[in-house]
Amino acid sequence: MAWSPTLDTTHSLVSLDQVKDSLGIETGNEILDITVTADTAGSLGALYFLIASTLTEYYVWYDVADGSVDPAVSGKTGIEVNIISGETATTVATNTATAIAAITGFGATSSGNIVTVTNDTGGNVIPPELGTATGFSMSTQDAGVVVDEEHDKVLISLINDASYFFKDECHRVLKAQSLTEYYDGPGGQILYLYNPPVTGLTLTQDSGRTFAAASDISSTDYELDGTTRRILLTGDVFSTERHVIKAVYTGGYSTIPYDLQRAVVAMVTQNYELNDLHALSTKGRSNDKGGSTTYMHEMLPIVERAIKRYTKQGLY
Repeated sequence: MAWSPTLDTTHSLVSLDQVKDSLGIETGNEILDITVTADTAGSLGALYFLIASTLTEYYVWYDVADGSVDPAVSGKTGIEVNIISGETATTVATNTATAIAAITGFGATSSGNIVTVTNDTGGNVIPPELGTATGFSMSTQDAGVVVDEEHDKVLISLINDASYFFKDECHRVLKAQSLTEYYDGPGGQILYLYNPPVTGLTLTQDSGRTFAAASDISSTDYELDGTTRRILLTGDVFSTERHVIKAVYTGGYSTIPYDLQRAVVAMVTQNYELNDLHALSTKGRSNDKGGSTTYMHEMLPIVERAIKRYTKQGLY
């Protein structure tokens, strides 16, 4: 069975594109600008231009007042644009963008008399042509670049690995997700949750451990510091019994801090380059006593700093 890893979106701290940018691995979706003209007494009727997605070639043609004949360009799929006689260039552009955007594989917008067409998928495409719409003009903002799937597979695996590494080393969930956790009663008025920052907390204390809604602690009876994860009861005290507190909340960052993102990208980049060079370690041979010693590559300083900063101190 072919190896085909998928990005763990629940825990991944960076995107595939972020890592590719760091490595200088180019991927690209073709972006094309098309400048259209106004119709004069049906002058655009049956005229067409050629575009393509990564899978299909198309001809975009104009039907004036439902009276034009489809040019039926051989080997290509038609995209019909409906206009009326004497349509302005701005409306021609608007209708063109609407027709193209309705096709799977494209996004399209218009501004004035310019239509911008974007391929949804990165990769090389057949070059666009004016066809019979010789009064139009075309310019490419970005050319499509082939996506190397083997690069992607390795990088996705390394991103997953690095994201779990940071989660384990920092002893906390780092990417925001819904959590349900149970705690022993600490007594007193203070309880620390496991995974900051904390939002959307529902807190229940129940000696019977059924955790019905009737045993919820009202949000007016405690103060939550989401950053430090501290709960301070203001109207009661916590039990000292075991496994009697239930906390349902969102823990982790909804937006991953920039320095943490940079550290993860740096780690993935280093591991990718070492993997590419088959240099995950360095081995030295002794000249006088025989044998060999393996030296592992050191952790990058930016990774060490991020781990130190985001490691949760205290109870886990």
